[in-house]
Amino acid sequence: MERNRMIIVYADSAMKDVRTLKPISLEFAFGSDENDFELQMPYSAPRLYPFCYVYIDGTELGGMITDVKNDLENKRLVYHGYTWQGLLEHKILEPDSGEDYLTVSGEVNTVLGTLISRIGLSELMSVDSASTGLVITNYQFNRYVDAYEGLRSMLNTLGLTLSIVCTAGKVLVGAIPIKTMSEKATTETFSQPVNHLICLGKGDLAQRIVLHLYADEKGNVSQTRTFSGVKERTETYDYSNAERDKLLEDGTKRLQKLQVFENAKLAEIANDNYSIDDKITSYDSVTDVSLTVPIEKKIVSIDYRGKLETEYKAGTETIKRGEA
Repeated sequence: MERNRMIIVYADSAMKDVRTLKPISLEFAFGSDENDFELQMPYSAPRLYPFCYVYIDGTELGGMITDVKNDLENKRLVYHGYTWQGLLEHKILEPDSGEDYLTVSGEVNTVLGTLISRIGLSELMSVDSASTGLVITNYQFNRYVDAYEGLRSMLNTLGLTLSIVCTAGKVLVGAIPIKTMSEKATTETFSQPVNHLICLGKGDLAQRIVLHLYADEKGNVSQTRTFSGVKERTETYDYSNAERDKLLEDGTKRLQKLQVFENAKLAEIANDNYSIDDKITSYDSVTDVSLTVPIEKKIVSIDYRGKLETEYKAGTETIKRGEA
């Protein structure tokens, strides 16, 4: 079969290519959640079947069909399934009998191959036998973690992330370095967060428990006043049934959360070549604020013309003063 970068292939349950597809639309999602795909085909197209596969040759985009919906209103068949990542997500890495945890050691590709076999996917997925030169030492998985999360967490300890590419019907699993790339971000700095919190607890009127908590210039919380006059910024915290100790505990947490001195937000994710777990960084010399955020989710959509669009979703941000 002639191949190029954007061929959409339908393969049978033995992963043997059957034919190419021209869908109405096709969307793959993977990363932090979903890990599935939706394929819409016209009534005129030949039927597709569960436990068969769809993939875009030479890419990470593909998976196994699990169900079909007859969309009478729009006169099309809508196929759903798990992406390669979803197939891993629905396998569990569990400890051996009598063991508290599953622990692995060895060269990266060797360990990956062993784990793919352990979860019963070696008939579909293979791992390059060439050595990476990198070694995993006594990595302990969380108990009963799904394989997609577990493999990524294991590889992340070495600065790697999971790679899955299907070419000519062969699904190859491997490890690639996590990339760090720069994007633009909007940044802000704040010189006066709330630094005095009046905590109101149990009791009525003059009998009510009242605690005063203060934050210093570094955001440290105590019962000692740091700021007064125009530099003092005060709020109240109403916890009407709290005794003194609980009021102190929760009031401290509340004031700590209010200690925000800088903020940053990605303007956009312009690059179209990110992998899950890659990192985006941005530094603004004007505010001296830096942002670091991981790529958490990837959604790839293809329309009836074959036009491909990629959307990324970022994970938890790390924001700080100075360069990342």
